Amino acid sequence: MIKNTLDIINSPRYELSKFTSKYKEQLEKDGFCVLPPDNSYWKWIGANPEKIRKIINSLLEKEGASAGSEGKEEFTIDKGKKIEQGALRLGNLLNKNEIFSKIATIPEIIQAAHSIIQNDIKLSSVLFRQPELNAEEQEIHMDWVPRWSQDENFNDIIAFLYLEDANKSNGATTVIPGTHKKLGYPCMHINQHLKHPNEFLIEAKKGSILILNALTWHKGGSNKSGKDRGIIVVDYRNRKLKQLLNLKMYIDEDKIKRFNDIEKYLFGLRENDSYQKEK
Repeated sequence: MIKNTLDIINSPRYELSKFTSKYKEQLEKDGFCVLPPDNSYWKWIGANPEKIRKIINSLLEKEGASAGSEGKEEFTIDKGKKIEQGALRLGNLLNKNEIFSKIATIPEIIQAAHSIIQNDIKLSSVLFRQPELNAEEQEIHMDWVPRWSQDENFNDIIAFLYLEDANKSNGATTVIPGTHKKLGYPCMHINQHLKHPNEFLIEAKKGSILILNALTWHKGGSNKSGKDRGIIVVDYRNRKLKQLLNLKMYIDEDKIKRFNDIEKYLFGLRENDSYQKEK
């Protein structure tokens, strides 16, 4: 029986994780690190990037304009709007193919999440995002509520699994190192629409994993080439916090029964896991 996250990290399946002290130190110092491509990821997932891309394209075609709207239907489907202008999105991926539950439990992601959050963790969401041709770049932002004191803990990490190479021409992500240590929102320190003097472009190879402290300032670039630059985004939070997508509400019962004990624990889908009211 799994009692906490350490039970998972110390299990035989996870002890060979390639999230080494080098990456942990960089994540603590800069607020991000990039794990290079490794065949062990695809072996864990049971599929290569090309197979995952085919599944993604099939889902995008099937769902059309409603793609990615789970949890925010009243703001999207009900109003005839996309979840994000200028980007292709998919949500609730755990309910759509078992491959995504394997992506969400990649040992390196679990190790990274626990090392930063320093507490038991729970999956918040798994989604897909890709910038569309000539869409404007994002403003500099962070993906979680800020800290207001240096004594506060970090409670959220994001992992990007790259399905294609990411570069300046197809909208690669830019990060500003060390900004996870700043207090408050980015707008309290900078003009979020201007180029930052310390920004760093993540030109990642297909199969890389970008681990990002959710408080690290970053932005998605403009896809000038129109070439695919898809990422699977895995979001983990402190287990005490609510999920971005209410997985107990959105995952079918028959799918939940197929998850193993580790997956049920990490996804917050055990019978004794709390149920949040919000979608």
